[in-house]
Amino acid sequence: MIRLAILLAFAGFATAETKDLIYVSGKSSGAGGAREQTKRALRATGLKPKAVLNTTAYITDAKHLPEVDLGYRDFFGKEFPTRTVLVAELLTPGALVEISANGTRNPAARRLIRNAYPESAAAECGGVLFLSALHAPQPEQVMKEQEAVLQAAGFTFADLVLTKIYLAEPTAYTELNEVYKRLVTAPPPARATIHAAPLRPGELLQIQSIAVRGSGEGRPSGKGHTSPIHSFSVKAGRRLYITGMTGRAPAGQLQPEIQAQARQSLATIAEQLERNGMGFADVVETTVWLQKLHDFEAMRALLPANGARTVVQIPPSSKEALVEIQMVAEATHRPK
Repeated sequence: MIRLAILLAFAGFATAETKDLIYVSGKSSGAGGAREQTKRALRATGLKPKAVLNTTAYITDAKHLPEVDLGYRDFFGKEFPTRTVLVAELLTPGALVEISANGTRNPAARRLIRNAYPESAAAECGGVLFLSALHAPQPEQVMKEQEAVLQAAGFTFADLVLTKIYLAEPTAYTELNEVYKRLVTAPPPARATIHAAPLRPGELLQIQSIAVRGSGEGRPSGKGHTSPIHSFSVKAGRRLYITGMTGRAPAGQLQPEIQAQARQSLATIAEQLERNGMGFADVVETTVWLQKLHDFEAMRALLPANGARTVVQIPPSSKEALVEIQMVAEATHRPK
């Protein structure tokens, strides 16, 4: 009953449209098998197949992946957008699959990089490049593959604005940061790091990224807010990409309650928005990763009520963190 109440409360917050992009909340249903649920979720985005640039598919068990692949083939045919697949617990009772998406208002301008079943390596429209999640046994291999995809699309590491890192093995984090500092020259992109279960045997991590052409110079958002591995936020044109924020206070402590952590996370995000002349009314996309899904009921009222929103149970990389929140904002957009 609690999950159903949460689901109904969020039924009105599904889509945010900007001048060129469309952001769609996670879509799911509890009926049928994984293949049917995948097709239903993709249809529920309201996007035509050729308008889809990027998808994130959350599945409750890695064994559903072959059926999810078939659902993608059924919906997209022969041209596939980018995709990231993560194992997560979902809010919708009985759901095996949930899919969030980014689309374009100009499908004719969409460009796919290395189109293949069941996902393209990257998709670009209007200078914004979405990369499918990359995975390999070692962080060095993942970063080299990311560099190759960027080059194939005519981009570089300097164009990265947001990177989401999903660690199946936390010990890979230190090695990844060393590779990151060598290959991603300052200023680095905004970043989120989540402790996600492996999708495939032997998988240490996945990396999902967004790049914006020509965004690399002078882009960090304020004094003291760039580290060797991430910027707290990155401004690219009208759009602001904000690093995933846990509830860690400036002094480093984490309160034990979900509401306190959520408030601190949102306060840190608000600082980045304010530095760039924005507020929560400008948020177009919110992703919430939770240590425990049932904590969402206690914090949901604290979140801004606009923009696309996806909430799943995938633990933050810090064991003490109960929640991590990542947002994208744009000063001029049209909420739906």
